[in-house]
Amino acid sequence: MALSRRKDLRKNKWLSAEIAILFVVAVCTMTICTRCSFIYPTNGWVDANCFFTVGKSMLAGKVPYRDLIEQKGPVLYMLHALAALISWDTFFGVYLLEVAAAFGFLWFSYQSMKLFLGRYALFAVVPVAYLSYTMKSFALGDSAEEFFMPLLAYLIWVGLKALLAGELPTGKEYFAVGVTAGLVFWVKFTNVGYYVGWYVPFFLLMVKDKRWKELLLSIRNVLLGVAAVSLPVLAYFAWNGALTDLFQVYFYNNIFNYTYANELGFTGMRLGLRYNVAQGIAEIHKGSAPAFWLFWAAVVWFGVRKKFLPAFYTFSIAAFAALGIYCTTVRFEYYSQGFACFIPLGVAAVAEAVVLVLRSRKGLCIAAGVCASLWFAAEYRNAPNLPWRYYKQEDLPQFQFAEIINQKEDATLLNYGFLDGGFYTVSGIVPNCPMFCQLNANPDLNREMQDGYLEEGMVDFVVTYDQILEKDNYRMIMESDLYRLYQKVQ
Repeated sequence: MALSRRKDLRKNKWLSAEIAILFVVAVCTMTICTRCSFIYPTNGWVDANCFFTVGKSMLAGKVPYRDLIEQKGPVLYMLHALAALISWDTFFGVYLLEVAAAFGFLWFSYQSMKLFLGRYALFAVVPVAYLSYTMKSFALGDSAEEFFMPLLAYLIWVGLKALLAGELPTGKEYFAVGVTAGLVFWVKFTNVGYYVGWYVPFFLLMVKDKRWKELLLSIRNVLLGVAAVSLPVLAYFAWNGALTDLFQVYFYNNIFNYTYANELGFTGMRLGLRYNVAQGIAEIHKGSAPAFWLFWAAVVWFGVRKKFLPAFYTFSIAAFAALGIYCTTVRFEYYSQGFACFIPLGVAAVAEAVVLVLRSRKGLCIAAGVCASLWFAAEYRNAPNLPWRYYKQEDLPQFQFAEIINQKEDATLLNYGFLDGGFYTVSGIVPNCPMFCQLNANPDLNREMQDGYLEEGMVDFVVTYDQILEKDNYRMIMESDLYRLYQKVQ
């Protein structure tokens, strides 16, 4: 009995140490790598500011897609609404959410690596964090892809654990996978390919063994998990009379307008599919080179070790993910950030290969892990966003303009002709115009709507980028770094 207690105590101490180490790595990583961190004056990325603006508008009683038009999923806006409760006019709340997401990603990545390296996988956590959050695809931080990285890491771990044990996931795990699939769907639905690819190996195994009951139960549990997320989301929009707006903007515009399908036609889209996916794979290599090469390292090493099911499993997830993400005519570098979920597998494969080839014992494994961690930790000083820590708030047009805008009580603002440049964020203003910035979908319609706001004089201030506003009822009052601030003529 006493021996059992001592074992439990040691286990709890080790678990506490694991949590503490991963949390410290997550905090250090996010503090350096994301421009939402407190060491930077602000995050100037237009996407991050769009999400934050819509999130804040929800706290002000506005409904996404109906009262403010933006193209990502509602769960992403809900996360930013939570961040705005912590800090209304800075990204500090978003930074805290990023720390939580990074911890979740590292925790499940660690669980996957433990399947191959045991507890020595802890020494690989820093390299995984460095490689995952300093890729070009990470951009300035606060992408939609960043927030479902922990969900994908969980997905990888659940399936890999089952396959290596020669089992299928449990009913609870299928349900949990369904919940994460629902979250990803309502953040950015083009990424559900990860989940299709994950299910394919288990589907084939159940069909091969004619385990029809388990097949039906697995589908039921996954769908129940998806429904657990989707029903509250749909209920929110139904309650606010905005279901039509949700489907019009989030689905129709993204599928048919954002991709220019109405110009190319379905025949053109179909003929261009292979080209687009091929270009997408090149984009993965460009934006997420570490993930690209470590993915192949994992697949090859699984094959060499005759772990063909894990090799097929890993390839299936990546293939269906790429198909879902890159079957459109639009590609941005940050699209591939989700492929960071393969980095832990590649790191574990390389480490296992080195250990087996050199026939090294645990002392060499520990020494190599410590050296790698120290080297990667030192390399954080080369994180792409780090030079921006030298900028001061007063040097940036967002803060210069906000000082003027906030002198007027209950000021209204329009970000005209370009994506959200952070002027709503810094000034703390919630837009009063649905088309609060220029979006990538329906650009002509967007501009027409914004021109209508100005003709009616709906806003007190207007910000433009590298553009002169030719409206008689607005005059320019300040200019900074190609940005211009206009005020309505009284």
